[in-house]
Amino acid sequence: MRVRSDADFKAMRFETEVVELGTALLTENREAFAAIQESVVEQVAELPLTVNVVARESALIEAVLHGDWWKTPTDEKLRTLTARLALLMRYRQANRPRIMKLDIADLVAVKETIEFGPGHERMTSSAYRERVEARVQAL
Repeated sequence: MRVRSDADFKAMRFETEVVELGTALLTENREAFAAIQESVVEQVAELPLTVNVVARESALIEAVLHGDWWKTPTDEKLRTLTARLALLMRYRQANRPRIMKLDIADLVAVKETIEFGPGHERMTSSAYRERVEARVQAL
């Protein structure tokens, strides 16, 4: 896979997982089927319905995400899923978490004193500024 530069890796991953899903279905491995099903559903959920090509398959996408599609999975249904959605995986967009709004008071800390020198002397910031300005003007 590292050598192929023109391959659609998202589509290949989706196809591979659907094949693994079919294998788990044939071997009646319910745990593996549930885990892979969750991954496939997450990938389908990342398809943006705002893209016209993806929107054409919106009925299948909604069925996979919310419908009774998973109650009676068959090999034929999985092949149809791969045929219709694998090429659309290039449009996947990761679902970013929404911005969290916090109602926290904004505090502004004003530092009134400055520590300077090897002895860590303290002085108010305005007095320090005056001292530095006087020194610069003297130069």
